[in-house]
Amino acid sequence: MTELLTPVKNSSLAVSPSDLLLSAIFKDNSLPLNTKLKMDGLTLLQSLEDFSVNVVFFDPQYRGVLEKMNYGNEGERQIERSKLPQMSEKTIISFVREIDRVLNKSGHLFL
Repeated sequence: MTELLTPVKNSSLAVSPSDLLLSAIFKDNSLPLNTKLKMDGLTLLQSLEDFSVNVVFFDPQYRGVLEKMNYGNEGERQIERSKLPQMSEKTIISFVREIDRVLNKSGHLFL
């Protein structure tokens, strides 16, 4: 898993005592605290304990419905966004299952 984990350089964040509580949500405490990370989302979700997260923001790259509609109002942002690789339904389902596992009972998922 460590080869998929890349800390972002030039981060001037300091670890506070409250950040130490974050270690309780990870199955493997090898992830650095209070550090910007670049890694596969499923790998991150799988490293979290059950019911350990309050909020998840998930923005899947899926255009299955949008590609069948032609509104003509996509604009420059949508044109650039459409160049991103699309996630398969199987991948999206894998994410949603992991999100369901890690969200606590009163947690929220923003799509």
